[in-house]
Amino acid sequence: MKKSLKTAFIISWSLTLLFSILILLNRHLFPSLGFSVEVNHTGESMLPTLNSTALSITDLDFPFEELKVGDIISFRRRRLFAVVSQTSNSTKKGEAVTEEELTEEAAGKVDVVEDQKAEEPKEEREIQYISKITEHRIVEETVENGEKAFITRGDNNDGPDLYPVVKSGFIGKNVFFVNGLGLLFKIVYVGLLLVSAVTGVLVIKNLIAEVRKEEAEKKMIAEKEERTA
Repeated sequence: MKKSLKTAFIISWSLTLLFSILILLNRHLFPSLGFSVEVNHTGESMLPTLNSTALSITDLDFPFEELKVGDIISFRRRRLFAVVSQTSNSTKKGEAVTEEELTEEAAGKVDVVEDQKAEEPKEEREIQYISKITEHRIVEETVENGEKAFITRGDNNDGPDLYPVVKSGFIGKNVFFVNGLGLLFKIVYVGLLLVSAVTGVLVIKNLIAEVRKEEAEKKMIAEKEERTA
């Protein structure tokens, strides 16, 4: 096996393993330590502060009571739903329904509809509960059902989010982010996977070639011994 190919194989597979371990740690270990590292999942709503390529670190243990206006937080958005399947032709597909209008017995398939007021449902619909995580900035402190809450808005949005963020929906505070780093991480990881796959195939190909070469040499030596015997 060529030395350069062997070196490329070892380096690419080692780095791929390292990146994979980091991803697993972020999913299973880092949250237990009180933080998470995520690629921005707010789309364009936080431009120009956060873009879709940003890599953010979220403090999962940050006290809800210590949040203030201006903080960027991750939270579970109050869920909204749209009917995908219905029980009769008169039920309009895509009509929005809010979480408060759903019953515990309801089940089925739905699409998420963001920031839309829903009409009162008139018939049974097939729906299910869906969670959506959002990362927006606190713009105002308020009270929801007698408890402290925060009104949030994406920096690139015209108005605030439909519902205030309460403690039960709060995930954590964004304490650090770098635009572009999330995309770079993805590109590097995908690139490493491709390089690892290519070098892996080449290594296997070279090993097969070496085995065949050794077998051919052994065969030639055996034939030569037979002729000289």
